[in-house]
Amino acid sequence: MAKVYLDPIKRGDTVYYTATWEGVAASELRSQIRDSSGRLIADVVIEETGEPGTFRFSVDDTTAWPTGTLETDIKYTSPDGTIKTSDTTMCIPAIRGITI
Repeated sequence: MAKVYLDPIKRGDTVYYTATWEGVAASELRSQIRDSSGRLIADVVIEETGEPGTFRFSVDDTTAWPTGTLETDIKYTSPDGTIKTSDTTMCIPAIRGITI
């Protein structure tokens, strides 16, 4: 399993990134952000971008997020119930914002 580090975000910023997963619909994907102890920090909103197989993942409100490295991945559930989790874990460094 590979880890990819996204650009750091400051608490309060909107988090977003894109990823590709061919042959699926946004409604078949799930993603959550968790801290190192596994505590749920946020459910991720997943939207189709108009580019086949490319999705936008976002969280609008990060004001209550802890600082440190948070992790997320993507889970696909097929119409027949088969589950596949992405091979990559995305790491999101969350740092303290200065301006409130």
